[in-house]
Amino acid sequence: PFDPFVATAALDVTLGVVLPLSGSAASFGEEALQGVLLAAGAFEAGGGRRSRGPRLVIRDTRGQAEDASAAVRELAAEPGLLAILGPLLPEEAEAAAAAAQEAGVPLIALSRREGLGRGRPLVIRAGTSPRLEAELLAEHAVHGEGLRRFAILYPEDAFGRALRAAFWDAV
Repeated sequence: PFDPFVATAALDVTLGVVLPLSGSAASFGEEALQGVLLAAGAFEAGGGRRSRGPRLVIRDTRGQAEDASAAVRELAAEPGLLAILGPLLPEEAEAAAAAAQEAGVPLIALSRREGLGRGRPLVIRAGTSPRLEAELLAEHAVHGEGLRRFAILYPEDAFGRALRAAFWDAV
């Protein structure tokens, strides 16, 4: 049977990680970093550190576009670099995508920014957009569950209003 999980302990590669680990988005960057460490098998089941697996080279973007592009350029020079993961925020993701494409390095962006990879074959966006999430939810509600009436509760901020509008349009 097909196993969708990669045995990371056997990988002998370098992965760059570009995240906002300081600044106003540090809590989001730390959460993403914990996920990357877990996925990379950074910890043994008994609580110890692993001795094999992908080498992670982590850079802090401080949530700034200039720092993100500089980090990508620096990581592009790392020996054995397979790809770069991150960043999260729209502006830093845009800058990192441009730098990765220019440097010829694959970038797996964790940003929700739509169109990030357009015209950039080396850039993959792993985060879903609010519009796509709203469309999938509406599709399931209307066609999967047969619902016809909706109430929308949303946070009164730019993200909440955008998600509300996307869901309304999709319904």
